[in-house]
Amino acid sequence: MRRNIGLLAAALVSAGLLAAPAADAATLAPHEKTYTAPGGVEFTVGHRDHAVRPAPSLNGMPTNRDLYVDNTFYGRINAGTGTLSAGYLVACAVDLTAELNLGAEIGVDADLRAGVSIGPESVLPGLDVDMGPYLGAGIGVDLSLSPGTVVDLPVGEHPLHPGDEGYLFSRDRRIHVEGCGGPLTVQPYVFLTVDAAEVRADGAVFGDPFTL
Repeated sequence: MRRNIGLLAAALVSAGLLAAPAADAATLAPHEKTYTAPGGVEFTVGHRDHAVRPAPSLNGMPTNRDLYVDNTFYGRINAGTGTLSAGYLVACAVDLTAELNLGAEIGVDADLRAGVSIGPESVLPGLDVDMGPYLGAGIGVDLSLSPGTVVDLPVGEHPLHPGDEGYLFSRDRRIHVEGCGGPLTVQPYVFLTVDAAEVRADGAVFGDPFTL
């Protein structure tokens, strides 16, 4: 069975459905914005120390993506009370589900909504493939492709008070994604909401996206 799973992974890579993770760590640029709201309310939100370190999958499957991220999110307000919240947007280009089945006459179901066309011979080349959508050999693959989704991965929240700078300090946060059949993109964000006597205001900063 282990050999069959390895054959499946190799076949998916050769079919172009999987992207090899980037090997190098990256340090990305800081970002900051200052907003002025009615009533003289001013607030600043930003992030720095943004670093990404891709890691090999623990089980060796190319459908998995693993990385560690660092970031320092911060905010300042001059009036009222504030709430600093931060996280990461995680998006895979193609959600992939592949199941290996033993036994003859196993169908291959390829969902074409993602704009990818694939037949049995391209999934497992070299097998004895009958005419039609079934494998004549004793091994089969059920492959489902669908457009990827964007997932919000929160880091946390922190209250802010006038005159002080507040932080969300995050190091070595692990992001693990399974069943990813294409590039994975991770983008940090930080929001700051201010409640004052004159106004309720909010602002945001989005960091540079990292793709592997």
